[in-house]
Amino acid sequence: MEKLEAFKNGSLNILVATDLAARGLDIADVKTVINFSMPMTYKHYIHRVGRTARAKNSGRSISLVAESDRWLLKEIIKSSKEPVKSRVIPPEVIEFYRQKCDEIREKVTEKLNEEKEEKIMDKME
Repeated sequence: MEKLEAFKNGSLNILVATDLAARGLDIADVKTVINFSMPMTYKHYIHRVGRTARAKNSGRSISLVAESDRWLLKEIIKSSKEPVKSRVIPPEVIEFYRQKCDEIREKVTEKLNEEKEEKIMDKME
């Protein structure tokens, strides 16, 4: 909630949220929505990216689409009133970032475990 408030008041530029966490959030002036994973339906997609077009504002949606979601991408392109730009990410770029993620995974796991332990200690105190 603290990070959400910071994002709303402009002191935080980026908010990362799961689809579940993002439901029901009413945040003005969202300029860009990045879909790391595509929603299950076209209706959910429109609702999600619609956060950039509230009150006659405009914005952009960037969606990472896997082969299994190609049907949804086709529906988005067919229904779009604006041109849809497409980029293919080369496999070597994906592999590069996969390796980077693997390199930091252990550190992230350690940090998450530390935070869990701190919460337990706080409760115990």
